Amino acid sequence: MGAISKDFEEMGDNLAAVDAAAMAAIAYRRQNLRGKAYTCAERAKALSARCGGADTPMLRQARDPLPLTDREREIALLIGHGASNTEIGARLYLSARTIGNHIYKAMKKTGTTSREELAALVSLSSRADRD
Repeated sequence: MGAISKDFEEMGDNLAAVDAAAMAAIAYRRQNLRGKAYTCAERAKALSARCGGADTPMLRQARDPLPLTDREREIALLIGHGASNTEIGARLYLSARTIGNHIYKAMKKTGTTSREELAALVSLSSRADRD
C-alpha cells in the first residue's frame, strides 16, 4: 500500500504522496498492522513537512503519535546508530537487561518485529519532527 506513495513521490507529486501514505496508514490500522500503520503515518508526516507543512484531511485522520516513552525513543535512536544493548546500557548507566526490556516494550507498542524496524520507525519519526 505504501508503494503508491513512493510512486507519487518519484513523479514529484509530494502532496498526493502524503495522502497515499496517510490512506495506507489508515488501512493498516484497520487491519491491526500497527508497525506498518505507524511507518506509513510517519512517512506521511515527513512528506508533509517537505510540502511546507501541508495538512490534508487524510493526514489528520492518519495522525497517531508513536506511543513510546522518552527512554524507549532514546534507546531506539541508539539502536539506529548501531549500538548493542551493552553499549547502550553503558552509555545510559543501565543494565543490558533493562535495555532489552525497554526494547521489548517499544516493539510491542509499535508492532515492530525487529530492532532494526523499531530503529527505522523512530528515526523516521524524529526526522519528521525536525522538519
